[in-house]
Amino acid sequence: MRILIVTVGVVALIMATASTVYARTSYEPGVILVKFKDVLEGGGRNPLETQYPTVNKLNERYGVTKIYQIYDFLPTEPTRHPHGKWEWRHWLEVMEKFRYDTYYHVEFDKRYDPKVVAAQYKKDPNVDLAEPNYYGYVCGLYPDDPYMFPPYGYFFKQWNLDNDYGEYGYAGVDIDAPQAWEEYWDPYFPPVGFWPKVVIFDTGCVDHWDGTSEYYHPDLVNWIDYDLSWDLVEGDEAPQDECGHGTMVAGIIGGHTDNHFGIAGLSWNVTRIGIIRVTECHEEPFEDEAVGVGIVWAALNGADVINFSLGQPMYSEFLHKACEGAYEMGVVMVAARGNRGTEELFYPASFPQCIAVTGLTPWNNKAPMSSWGWDTECTAPGLHIFSTTRTPPCFCFKGALPIQRYFNWTDGENPDEGGTSFAAAHVSATCGIIAAACPWAFDPPGGLIEQWVRPILHASCVDIGPPGVDEYFGHGRLNLKNACDLAFAYAGDETGAGPVAAAGPDGAASAAACTPAEERPYFRCYPNPADGPIKLTGFLGFDKPAASVDVKVYDLSGRCVNAFTVPTLGSSYSLSWDLTARDGSRVPPGVYVITASAGSERYARKVVVAR
Repeated sequence: MRILIVTVGVVALIMATASTVYARTSYEPGVILVKFKDVLEGGGRNPLETQYPTVNKLNERYGVTKIYQIYDFLPTEPTRHPHGKWEWRHWLEVMEKFRYDTYYHVEFDKRYDPKVVAAQYKKDPNVDLAEPNYYGYVCGLYPDDPYMFPPYGYFFKQWNLDNDYGEYGYAGVDIDAPQAWEEYWDPYFPPVGFWPKVVIFDTGCVDHWDGTSEYYHPDLVNWIDYDLSWDLVEGDEAPQDECGHGTMVAGIIGGHTDNHFGIAGLSWNVTRIGIIRVTECHEEPFEDEAVGVGIVWAALNGADVINFSLGQPMYSEFLHKACEGAYEMGVVMVAARGNRGTEELFYPASFPQCIAVTGLTPWNNKAPMSSWGWDTECTAPGLHIFSTTRTPPCFCFKGALPIQRYFNWTDGENPDEGGTSFAAAHVSATCGIIAAACPWAFDPPGGLIEQWVRPILHASCVDIGPPGVDEYFGHGRLNLKNACDLAFAYAGDETGAGPVAAAGPDGAASAAACTPAEERPYFRCYPNPADGPIKLTGFLGFDKPAASVDVKVYDLSGRCVNAFTVPTLGSSYSLSWDLTARDGSRVPPGVYVITASAGSERYARKVVVAR
């Protein structure tokens, strides 16, 4: 018996074009993705003949013309992740669980509907998975005439990074990037254990300089990781952007900061960017097969974070399995919640392994185009965003000569246009910094997400909208300063630095001593670790002093665990929560949100219950 010949490389992943018969469907014609029980072995005179007679009959019935392994790049020799997140032993465990070597691309007569064919293969006892190769789209909307501004200042119109004076929208609606940079980037780079690598699944990037590119971008050219980039459309290592969407996402995450021109990238020259090109433009579909290949390949080659600025409303088990494997190898995955403006599920954002992000406006509300749902974990700026572009007007270079003075880009003044792609980019950059702050959080690799990145991301968000977790904003608005406070304080403490002091989401500081030997939840030290009553004071009802304040306590699922009323003293109040639920029992350790409201006024604060 011999291994079935792999006749086509990944270059062919999304080269096939839709036939007229299925031009309006949401999947590739004449193709299904199949996971068999074991690696296929050819036999007899027909190279498509396998060790499974019932599968051979299906191949003959549907006129199968080609079968090849999808993940044809899997390592066969001992290897170690560049950051030590996993070793060969762990990879063998992942392979044993997910068996990526048994996934195949099957091509057949295009007269047959892939859904029907997949259903027949799935009935076969030798098949674990069979489904069409679904299409999806990049989550970006583009206007006909982009609005351009001259560079009046580093953050003029970059409201997403710093909007304390309300230059665009409402004052304070931003992610506090300058505050984080001032604290942790001055005068040296922040104390990260490594420079995080964020891999973007998108339309490519003009910066991937190979010496022959027509355009390359000075704000990106030094920040691309060539060893972590792949063009799955053209099948090479130079994923040039013919559309502009991927280039804009790359600028938000890792554009060159403090270089006297252009825009400021969120990561301030710490992050390295990988580019996986899966589609030619935001208007052209990608295929699940290409994205799945890119996910597993990126996980094997050193990705710390994957940014999905794309998605689809159809559930794909093939895509889900790829995400599950990357998750178990310690890859943080962040995904745009979609621009359909609905509550319907959207994948990969709605996979539990991914962090789903909705779009926020400069006016602190949900962007009109942004979809939402209870899988939402946080929100980030997604409307009127300035970033790098691939074509004039931009500050690009053609050869060695600048061709345009300006390269800021936004979607104009229409508040109905934007993209959750751009919101996800902000979160991906932040998650990369959180992950890099603590190299010891990688054992087991999956623990990085659940014990480190997710809790820090959730607790550092600024609660907006309904108190606690909600379907529009998740845990709240992304805040880089709060996230850095948490990540670097914990990283320093875990190395034996002693007491830590961290600023909370409300700006207050708290300190607590934690030792490396202490077996504790990650958030026992922040922002106000409590094993006794929580005391809060504040002011409500200046115009119409209220006689009492309604107090509610929410857990991070949005469930109200307790509610009571306390009297006020004129326009002030002082209250105490004794860490009990409605039935008088003590609430379990975790992060909670306490709200005090009188009439239409409300005050909210996150607290941490230790044990």
